[in-house]
Amino acid sequence: MRRITVVYHRPLSSIYGGAQRVIVDTYEALSVRGFDVTLVSVVPPHRKGRGRAYKFSFRYIEVVECPLASPFIYMLRGLTYLHQGLGLPSQLLFMSYVLSVCGELGSLVNGSDVVVVEEPYVAGLIDPSKRVVRVHNVEFEYIRNALSGVRVVTDVFSRRELEMLSKSKRVIAMSYRDYYIFRKLLGLFDLGPEVFYVEPILLVRGRNLGLEYLHKRGLEEKKYVVFVGSSHLTNVYSARALIRSAPRLKRLGVKIVVGGGVSQYFRGKMLPENVVVTGYLGFDELRTLYSHALAAYVPHPHKSGVPIKLVEAILHNVIPLVSRSVLEPIPLVKGLRDGVNVVMMQRYDDADEMYAIIEKLVKDDKYYEELLRGVTSLSRRFEPSRLVEKYVASLFSKTGAEA
Repeated sequence: MRRITVVYHRPLSSIYGGAQRVIVDTYEALSVRGFDVTLVSVVPPHRKGRGRAYKFSFRYIEVVECPLASPFIYMLRGLTYLHQGLGLPSQLLFMSYVLSVCGELGSLVNGSDVVVVEEPYVAGLIDPSKRVVRVHNVEFEYIRNALSGVRVVTDVFSRRELEMLSKSKRVIAMSYRDYYIFRKLLGLFDLGPEVFYVEPILLVRGRNLGLEYLHKRGLEEKKYVVFVGSSHLTNVYSARALIRSAPRLKRLGVKIVVGGGVSQYFRGKMLPENVVVTGYLGFDELRTLYSHALAAYVPHPHKSGVPIKLVEAILHNVIPLVSRSVLEPIPLVKGLRDGVNVVMMQRYDDADEMYAIIEKLVKDDKYYEELLRGVTSLSRRFEPSRLVEKYVASLFSKTGAEA
């Protein structure tokens, strides 16, 4: 039995969305296939034990980071938060150097056939000859977006990230655009590591609760647009933009559903009557809302990574309404095409454009059915069994490939 050790940078406190869901679903799937998987989370002292409330099919261990690491990182996040209302992604590269003084991972990774580092900042803790880095987003692009105009900071991140990745055995990009950046723009493949492109692995969880659930929420099949997101401020801004279009969408008989962590910002507030705020969603509710939606709203202001809500929509055969950054200059997911399997919004915060897009989906049956066929075809790319095979090949094969 091959042994895989996975290193992550936070406790698995929730499996309902984002990077944590990708990680849990990936290694649940590998465990079922017979791999011996141990996931090691590097956590701050005050968050120790939170992830143990969940039951996983893989082995889960927490390692407490150096007490000095947390205040250092929180200070950096706070400074960026004040800069533009956008916090730095928590997977800061600088932490690799702060955490290295703790050195608690050695005994946990010994004997592993491969060590997968989920995001590069903790890569400095792992022997380069064993480590595979799975990149959720290109850090310097993500941070460049959050710190526009602060060139010296983004240049430092760019150099550190490239240095860390170039010394790894393999690099796996979940975004097709990130794969392109690594291979073509940064020339990472020429620096040593094999570079692979493997889409995010998500399992379709829960059961469809049917139309009865919708009716309890005041919803009708194919008569609402769903937006599910975390409490990140970018999602809050996007939800506000979508809600602004609600009065006009009411003319079409279309409602807006806002769910997940982002919905907590709108609880108890005066909203148009055709806006439904759900709160946090279990897998049954999530599957039901996606399965019966007219479309899914998928803005993505960053220039890297893959929004998990895009993958969720595709897996449930729902037409994604995406921002330009999802498709241009290079699609985040290989195979995305405007008007074929997604609808691109020139400006995701333009209520007039949103109304025009939804109106066409509602009134032009032929256009809507063609898009649905396109989404159904694209969803085959995200079949878990296919992606697990692709992921295992990227971990153990001798030749990097786009696939």
